[in-house]
Amino acid sequence: MQTYRPDIDGLRAVAVIPVVLYHAGLPALSGGFVGVDVFFVISGFLITGILRDELAAGRFSIIGFYERRARRILPALAAVILACLAAGLALAGPKELERLAQSALATLFFGSNIWFWQATSGYFAPDAELEPLLHSWSLAVEEQFYIVFPILLWLLFPRPRWLLLGVIWAACAASLAIAVIGVARAPSASFYLIPTRAWELGLGVVLALGGLPGTRAVWLREAIALAGLAAILGAMLLYDGATPFPGLAALPPCLGTAALIWAGMQGPTLTGRILALRPMVFVGLISYSLYLWHWPLMAFLRLHLGSAVLPFWPAAAAVAAAFVMAVLSWALIERPFRRRPPAGFSRRTIFSASAATIAGLGLLSAVIWAGGGLPERFPPIVRAAFAAARDINTAPADCVGRLPEAGLCRFGADADRDGPADVLLWGDSHAFASMPGVDAALRAAGLSGIFAGRNGCPPLLGVTRADGGRPGDCAAFAAAVMTWLQGRTDMKLVILSARWALAAEGWRVPGEAGGPAILARPEGPYPRDPSGNAALFREGLAATVAALRATGRRVIILGGVPEIGWNVPDQLARHLHWGRPLPPVPDLAAVQRRAARADAVLRALAAQEGVQLVPLAPAMCTPLCRVAEGERALYHDDDHLSRFGAIRVIAPLVMAALARN
Repeated sequence: MQTYRPDIDGLRAVAVIPVVLYHAGLPALSGGFVGVDVFFVISGFLITGILRDELAAGRFSIIGFYERRARRILPALAAVILACLAAGLALAGPKELERLAQSALATLFFGSNIWFWQATSGYFAPDAELEPLLHSWSLAVEEQFYIVFPILLWLLFPRPRWLLLGVIWAACAASLAIAVIGVARAPSASFYLIPTRAWELGLGVVLALGGLPGTRAVWLREAIALAGLAAILGAMLLYDGATPFPGLAALPPCLGTAALIWAGMQGPTLTGRILALRPMVFVGLISYSLYLWHWPLMAFLRLHLGSAVLPFWPAAAAVAAAFVMAVLSWALIERPFRRRPPAGFSRRTIFSASAATIAGLGLLSAVIWAGGGLPERFPPIVRAAFAAARDINTAPADCVGRLPEAGLCRFGADADRDGPADVLLWGDSHAFASMPGVDAALRAAGLSGIFAGRNGCPPLLGVTRADGGRPGDCAAFAAAVMTWLQGRTDMKLVILSARWALAAEGWRVPGEAGGPAILARPEGPYPRDPSGNAALFREGLAATVAALRATGRRVIILGGVPEIGWNVPDQLARHLHWGRPLPPVPDLAAVQRRAARADAVLRALAAQEGVQLVPLAPAMCTPLCRVAEGERALYHDDDHLSRFGAIRVIAPLVMAALARN
C-alpha cells in the first residue's frame, strides 16, 4: 500500500523552483528546465503506485482513473487558459492572440506538445518566449502517456512479474534510444514528443513496481540519496539551452530523482528529512499551480515590455505574483475539486463540468482563431502596425531548408519557368527575409533568381552550428549547395546574405532571448560557448567566396541588417494605440560596434576581384536606425526585415549593385 511521502512533495519543490527561476532568467540556474524531467519521474512513480494498489485489490477502474486525472489536472488548467485568453484579448496583437487561441485548443485536448513542436523553432528559441501556454507541453506528454499506460498495466498485471517488468524495462530502453538518436537528428521533436520522454515516466513506473532491489545498509541509502540530489542540482547548474536534450543528458536528473525516491523507499535519510521540511512540502503542494501560473505571467510581461529578456525587478515581481497565484489556485481551485461527496463534487459533476469547460473554452478559442486574432479590437492605424508581423516573404515557407536535389525555389523575372537562372541568393533566415527586395531588383533588371537557404545557417563552407542539438546540419547544407553550383554553368552572380554579426560574435543583442549561436567544425569537438566564432566565421566565409570565385562567378555580399532587440510591429502598434514610447533604437555607431569583426571580414573579402559589398546599416541608420516609415514597420520582428522593409531598403541597393556588375 502506497503511503504519503512528504519528501516527495519536497522533491516537487526541488523541481518547480528552478523551473520558475530559470524562466525568470536567473543565469545561475541555466539548466533549471530539467525540473520538468524530475516531475516526470515523480508522476510515473505516484500514479503507478495508485494503479498497482487498485489492481492488487481488484478495484481498478479506468473511469475512476480518469476521474482522478480530471480532478487533479483540469480545474486549475482551465482557469489558466481562461485567464490567458482574457489577457490576450486585452493585451495581445492579432498574431499573438491567434497563436494563443491555437495553442489553447491544443492544450485543452492535450496535444500542445505536438502544436509547439510544429509552431515554434524549438523550446529554447526566441519565438517561444512569448507563447503563454508553452509550458503546457509537459502536461500533454503526461496525459498522452496515461492514455496508454493504465490499459497496458491492467493487461500485464496478472502476468508473471518478470514479464511485466521486462516489458516496462524494454519500453524504457527503446524510448531512451529514440531520444539519443532523435536529439541529434530532430532536436525539437525529441524535446517535445512522447516517444523520447516516455522512459522518464517509465523510471517512476519501475520504482513503483519494485523493479529495483532494496537494501538494509543505512550508509548506502544515505549515499545514494545524496548522490541523487547532487545529480539533479548539477544538471540545473551546468546545463543550458545549448545542451542537447533530452538524450543522454536527461539521465543525471532522472536517475537522480529515481535515486531519491528509491532511497526513501528503503528508509529515512538525511536528504529525505531535509526535503520533508514544512516549507519544502508546502511548495511541493502548490507546485502544480505554481508551474501553471508562472509562465503566462512572464510571457505577458515580456509582451508588455517588448523584450524577450526580463529585467531583474520585473522578473522578481513576476515570480512573487506566481507564488501568490499558486497559493490562491491551490486553495480555491485545486483542493475543492479534489474533494468527494458529501463535502465535494460527484463523479458526474466532475465529468459534466469538464466537458462543458472544454467545450466553452474550445469554442472561444475557435472563434478567436477563425477571426484571425480579432484585429477589429484595434483602430485601423494600429491594425496596420500589428499587420507588419505578418508582412513576410510570400514565397513558400518550405523554400527554407530545401536541398538542391529537391528543387530550389525560383523568383525574379520568369520565376514560373524552369531552366537556367541568372542569380543565386544564398544564406539564412535573413536572406529569406531579404528575398522580396532582391526579387524586386531582379524583376526590374529582367533577371531570374534561385534561393538556397537554411534557418540559422550562414553560408560558411566547412563550418556548422553546434548549438540547438543539430551538429553538422549547416555544414552539410552548405556543401550540398556548393556541389550543386559547381555542376552548373548558369547563375553567374551569387548574392550572400546572413545575420553576419550573430555568426561572428555568437551572443545575441540585449533584449533578445535564446542561447548563443555557436560555430564549430563539423567533425567536432563541439564547444559550449562562441569564443571561437570569429575565427571560424572568417575561415568559413573566405572558403565560400573562394569556392564561388573558383567557378568564375561574381559575388555580392549584402551587409547585416541592424538588430533592434525588440519586436518592432508589436511595439509600434502599442505606441500608436496606448501612446507608450518606443523602446530605444540603436544608432549607426552601436550597430557598427556590434558588427565590427564581421564587417572587417566582409570588407577584406570585398577587396578581392569580383566581390562586392553592399552595406545596409548606413542606409538604415542616419544615425538612429529606422524601424518604420510612418506607421509601416520595416521589420516583422526584432531583426528580420518585413516584406515592405526589404523592398524599401534592399531593392534600390541591389539594383545599384547589379548595375555596377
